[in-house]
Amino acid sequence: MKNRRIFIGIFLFIALAFLGLGFAKLTNTLEIGGTLSATKNDENLKVEFVSNEKHALKDGVEDTSFTISASQNGQSATIGVNQMSMVGQTAVVTFKVQNNSEDLDSLTAVLDKTFTITMQAENGAVLNGANNVFEGDHFNVTVEYVEGTAGTLVGGVPTLASGEHVFVQVTIELVNAVTDTLPVHTLTVSFEANTIE
Repeated sequence: MKNRRIFIGIFLFIALAFLGLGFAKLTNTLEIGGTLSATKNDENLKVEFVSNEKHALKDGVEDTSFTISASQNGQSATIGVNQMSMVGQTAVVTFKVQNNSEDLDSLTAVLDKTFTITMQAENGAVLNGANNVFEGDHFNVTVEYVEGTAGTLVGGVPTLASGEHVFVQVTIELVNAVTDTLPVHTLTVSFEANTIE
């Protein structure tokens, strides 16, 4: 009887082992596949003008004989200079430029090192500056990043993580006397922000 129980136990063990092997052979592998695609949307990167500070100067001293206006809205900023008349008068406008991107983890921006400066007179003549300086018949314009900001200046180029800022300073100086009413000139300064991969 004892031998019979041992035989039945061994038989059941072997039967279960074969049953397990058979079950393993019948098991399917399930796979999930697909393709993913994404495209760039420049609206995710929001590097914007957020504020300004302006000074009308003559020989480094505040001058009330001419006026400066400045405003900003998103990626656009505007400067107006009125009644500048004495050689050496200088308008200095400093704009705060901030990375307001909402993706805090990845959208670090690098700004152009070189600004494009264009001056257009009312008569349609267009002149371009070089190396961040415009030298015209009446106005000299310089544009630069101002040190000491929250943005990191790497070789003169700011890199801005989300929330960081840098200051862009525009200096406009009257360098030659005006003998008659000067036609209105339109100043354009442009530069770009690109994400760091």
